[in-house]
Amino acid sequence: MRWDMLGFANALMAGRDYNKEQFDHVLKVYSKYLAIIKENDMTNEQVDVSMAFVKEKYQECLRDGFAYNEIIKE
Repeated sequence: MRWDMLGFANALMAGRDYNKEQFDHVLKVYSKYLAIIKENDMTNEQVDVSMAFVKEKYQECLRDGFAYNEIIKE
């Protein structure tokens, strides 16, 4: 789970475009991950920082449109 979230965030930071479904998936994985972390009284700041970036980009895409929306418009 951690690897998937960090990989998604890293690719997003590098400029890769994702559609809404891909964002939704990684956000669901993050929710499950947070539950596991909480159950085991752990922290993981690296994932939290990366997911803060993902959430920020997600909000931008909700406002401005996701990558596949541009393809459909053409």
